[in-house]
Amino acid sequence: MPDLWLPGAYIDKGVNAGYKNGRCQMIRPVEHATVGSDSRGVGRRGYMNFLVHREASRENGCTQYAEIDSVTWHSFEPHRLFGPGVEYERLTTGGMNAEGLSNFEDLTENQIEWGKRIHAFCHEWGVPLDLYNGPRYEVDGWFGWVNHKDIDPSRSDGLTRAEWNLMVPSGPTSEGDGGLMWNVFYGNLDGTVTFIHGIGAVVAFRLVGRPVGMFGLPMGELDYIGFNVNGMNTRLVTPEVGNKLEKASAKLLA
Repeated sequence: MPDLWLPGAYIDKGVNAGYKNGRCQMIRPVEHATVGSDSRGVGRRGYMNFLVHREASRENGCTQYAEIDSVTWHSFEPHRLFGPGVEYERLTTGGMNAEGLSNFEDLTENQIEWGKRIHAFCHEWGVPLDLYNGPRYEVDGWFGWVNHKDIDPSRSDGLTRAEWNLMVPSGPTSEGDGGLMWNVFYGNLDGTVTFIHGIGAVVAFRLVGRPVGMFGLPMGELDYIGFNVNGMNTRLVTPEVGNKLEKASAKLLA
């Protein structure tokens, strides 16, 4: 199973470490900006999983305050139940950009490097390398990364598409511009599927070796999970049914 702690990060266990408020469903991590210059105290108080510092000289360049799948208070409910929350230490510079985000200080080389590591680490946990690019506040059903501004009307922080591409240069996007397209299916327990549309979550997602409690569900001896059309209501299926679902979905795309 993947580690709970990001290799190389400075570990400073905050108030939400040890699953004080439970495990998050790792289907929709959130990109944040601190609007500060030293948010370590905020991290210790439980408001993020990761804090990416501007310089590598501060706590290895990145601090982790709770397990990757621990609930932290990085956004309001219900969105804090989906994580983890990643904060980049940066100040606003004034105004808004064309993507609906506040303008912030440029990311530093250290932040870009740690951003790459964090996204790759979350991908090991099954999170698609895809950043939401749909209407604000309509993220229900999205399986992948999301900016804070898209889930909270009082916030305008997150990563621009250009910044995302610096960290995930070959990753897919919700517009399908040059990367893998995630496909939404409705899965039936008899192993048949119905194709819905070309952006979203896969119906049969392999979870072999994932820990008990992944996505908030006890895995037991089963090693597949089925996503229905809205991407949120999940149901465990057996390996046999999972194989059928994968083959059926692949046939629809052929």
